Amino acid sequence: MLRISGNSFGWLLVVFLTTMFCGCSLRHSRTPTRCAPYISQRHDFQAVPKPVGAGVQSDFDSIGDYRTVRRSLIEPLTPENALSVDLNEVLCAAARNSALADLIEAERHALACRVDDCNPLALDLLLQGEALEQRNKSAGAAGGLFLRLVEIELQRELLSESAAHLDQLSDTIQGAAAQGFSTTDGEHELAVGRTRLQAMESKLNTASQRLSCELSGLIGLEGQALLRPVYDLKPSDLDLDMQQEIQIAESSRPGILAIESALSIGINPEAVLEFLGLSDSRLGLQKRIQPVGKRTLIRKVIEKSSLEPDTSNTRRDQLARLLEGRKGQARNAAEVAVIKIQGSLEKLAIANENVARMRTRAEQLSSKVEIDVQGVYLELNRNWFDLQTAKSERVSAAVEYDSAVIELLQAQGALSEECGFCLKNVVN
Repeated sequence: MLRISGNSFGWLLVVFLTTMFCGCSLRHSRTPTRCAPYISQRHDFQAVPKPVGAGVQSDFDSIGDYRTVRRSLIEPLTPENALSVDLNEVLCAAARNSALADLIEAERHALACRVDDCNPLALDLLLQGEALEQRNKSAGAAGGLFLRLVEIELQRELLSESAAHLDQLSDTIQGAAAQGFSTTDGEHELAVGRTRLQAMESKLNTASQRLSCELSGLIGLEGQALLRPVYDLKPSDLDLDMQQEIQIAESSRPGILAIESALSIGINPEAVLEFLGLSDSRLGLQKRIQPVGKRTLIRKVIEKSSLEPDTSNTRRDQLARLLEGRKGQARNAAEVAVIKIQGSLEKLAIANENVARMRTRAEQLSSKVEIDVQGVYLELNRNWFDLQTAKSERVSAAVEYDSAVIELLQAQGALSEECGFCLKNVVN
């Protein structure tokens, strides 16, 4: 048994009381610094007088012609310098280059080297799951950008067909004019068609540059370059069962698997606090906020209380609720993706029927050319552009369909897994 002599006890009592009362006296002797309360002040708006006749005006005379503007802005990134990439390369490069995932992995490594009472395996699993979720998210974003580039390339092909058609139409109009026919309507339609093509070409070029820039950032490509997608757009009807796809999303997402494994291990509440703080800055505050007080002994008691059974159950409940929230998000994402797949497939079928109908119409008009050359040619031209519009809508629907498939794979956590990023040390 530890014995304390009377002299020793007396010295301890003196030190304790001195610490208590000196601390208080020092604190009370200080002149408190008070900040003046902030008072919101209202300032009345005062407009500066404007000259007579001031208002909204426009002046477009300083804008050059289309070819000059296009050459000055887009020439630095030309198709000749484009870098060809395929979907798998893009998905896996984005997964590898996820900056947030790398930061979480660094945190995981730092915590693995720390020696304390936290459960290292459970916390390691949780951080693995968070990093994989970020890699899966980056891959999904990259896949969406890639497919939009695919759509741009296919729309460009349709524009090239339209430009060739207008050249042919111009030759036809010139031939008709040489034979004495009135070509005013034909020349007007030709001019309108060329203007529309220029506007669409400009829009596609700008979108291609922007998407290439965004995708380059995701896949870790340095420097400016146009990305040229290599991809076969061949949508096929998928036999999907929504409930089954949702179940896959709930059971295979890395973030969900990690939390389930951590709970099955019996995770330490301190480890839960660590994880909650990484998941959301508003959580895990008890771990990060240091109690303010003059007695270190009280702070130690508070820290010790965080490991008591009631607190432990609270932390496990928080983690379980987070798990349910993650499952709900996975369910919703998978359900939305399946709905998009179905909707885009219906749009694709309608666009396909429109293309077939326009082609049939073109064949019918071609058989009447000898009866009314001028009228039939104008009608053929209108039908041809309607056909191109239907083809364009079909391309958009097909890309939308494949994009929805990527969204479904992302909802199920399959994108990062297919690139070789998987949970390790999972407890079944």
